[in-house]
Amino acid sequence: MKRLFAVFIGVLMMVAISCTKDNPPSENTSKTSFDIGNTHYESTETTLYNTTFGQLIKVSGEGFEFYMVLSDATNSLFNVTDTLSGTDSGKSRCILKLADDYKFSVSGSISFDADKKTGTFQVNTEDLNLLNGQIAVDEVINQAIVDFTGLTETDYQGVSMNTGDPNDWIIRTNWEIIERLVFSLKAQNTASGSIQLIEYPNPFDQVIQMPLDIPVGSQMDLFIVNPNFEIEQVFNALQPGNHAFLLDNPTFNGNFYRFYYRIYSGADQFYGSGDIKAMN
Repeated sequence: MKRLFAVFIGVLMMVAISCTKDNPPSENTSKTSFDIGNTHYESTETTLYNTTFGQLIKVSGEGFEFYMVLSDATNSLFNVTDTLSGTDSGKSRCILKLADDYKFSVSGSISFDADKKTGTFQVNTEDLNLLNGQIAVDEVINQAIVDFTGLTETDYQGVSMNTGDPNDWIIRTNWEIIERLVFSLKAQNTASGSIQLIEYPNPFDQVIQMPLDIPVGSQMDLFIVNPNFEIEQVFNALQPGNHAFLLDNPTFNGNFYRFYYRIYSGADQFYGSGDIKAMN
């Protein structure tokens, strides 16, 4: 009897092991997804970037990349707009790269649960509607998506204090997808040029000096952008010459920002950027 009982128990254990192998624990297969017309798009990866200024969601998939900039981490509902400033709350701006084309948001809404890392959305661009949107975050990174900390340091006379970032204060031709939000930039590459700028001091204490050594007849638009890609301040149609900017907003203190600029004269347009830091 004992022998038969032992054999019976052994058979039960083998059946249990077999069932476990045949039915492995289910995995979370949720994807960020949306529809455009009759075409369904699904993510291969969705990453949430947390900064002190808000949240940014990057969605990668076959043939597309989609970015949602959320103005803060306190709201769960966001109105989608065509502009986003550093003082906004409960707002969002989006950009979709579809094949080699860039689409910018004009309206819509996003619902996002920061604890569950899930949500829903509907986003309208100039000529496309992203419908039935579902958000499922795969990875959370507690830093900015683009690094603004590579300073070209200068003293109060504009003398360089380090080797600096070779990509700062020159004309740039290539851009990260998220950077295109600043200018609503659709061109794959922008024009090359030899214009080089300087600003000082960097880090700065409320006032920044910026001699604009740009061609006569040109103008420059300047955008101050925080690491969550919200525009903090804008200076339009700056003329050649020496300029001083008073940046005394308390939120600047101790934080990194990036100056994005567009230099234009007639049909000619050149773009560049440079990192800055506010003193504590």
